[in-house]
Amino acid sequence: MSFIKIRITEDLGNIETELRKGIDEMFRLISPRFKPCERLWAPQIDIYEAPSEIIVIVDVAGVKREHIHVEIGRRTLKISGIRRENPITKQARYRLAEIPYGYFERTLSLPAQVDADCATATYTDGFLYISIAKLPLDRVHKIPIEND
Repeated sequence: MSFIKIRITEDLGNIETELRKGIDEMFRLISPRFKPCERLWAPQIDIYEAPSEIIVIVDVAGVKREHIHVEIGRRTLKISGIRRENPITKQARYRLAEIPYGYFERTLSLPAQVDADCATATYTDGFLYISIAKLPLDRVHKIPIEND
């Protein structure tokens, strides 16, 4: 069984990711040939919510396990990595090129608070499976409101 290293972090901010997306899109509108040095592609993801856990499935075919990084905050999940291009013979020409290569990053807002210490990840047949236990409602910290 192969394991994926999971790094637990504080909640990840989406501001940087959204700003980077906006800048990349602006340059793509100016020149369709523009390729930013990062985040060349975004893998497809399914998220399932069960009563006690959240399950995330990521399509990262062709990415080596050691090139995948997972970070979990209380309500966020960041998946990043790199897919290297397969070497093609120098005498070949592209007739169709649809498979994206390079750096990827996805930051997701999770539908519930999670216990990052109880997360597992496996990589099988090109799919990354992440299972994260949800925090029970009684473990969510609620603040009482007092009268003046």
